[in-house]
Amino acid sequence: MQRLFSLLIFWLCFMPGISYSIPVPDVLLPVGHAKLKVLWFDIYRADLFSDDGTFTEIKGPLYLKLTYQRNIKKDALLDETKVQLNLLGANESVERWINQLNLLWPNIKKDDSLSFYLAPSGKGHFYHNGIYIGAISDPSFGPNFLAIWLGEKSSFPKMTKQLIGGQ
Repeated sequence: MQRLFSLLIFWLCFMPGISYSIPVPDVLLPVGHAKLKVLWFDIYRADLFSDDGTFTEIKGPLYLKLTYQRNIKKDALLDETKVQLNLLGANESVERWINQLNLLWPNIKKDDSLSFYLAPSGKGHFYHNGIYIGAISDPSFGPNFLAIWLGEKSSFPKMTKQLIGGQ
């Protein structure tokens, strides 16, 4: 019986969707929003939030919410994330991060949201449809991940400008 209890405690503490969730602050203000379209396909709507409604740098607290307009398999999402992180020059840690994301991310259905909260501590937290699914503790992950949308070398500069409060 004690072994069963120990296994239950272990499971509750270390399962990605349950462990030590950090809530997103209630008082985050919108910075900007944009839509990603590839050819004539709507991919997602992106919304960026910060504590004061402005963006100055990729530093927490920042909250990025992607609301998908189509079904996307987890493997396709991981592959594109890997491509984008490599394009931004984060090569040395990308494989480790992708392996961690593989444990967290689900397949995406139309109208699902996948959100990322970069805490002031630098820890990155993921939410699927508003439900906490896990975190990546590496403090270099969050800024590199958000640079896909917010960085100067983003593959989608028009979307970046809209997200950070430009026209």
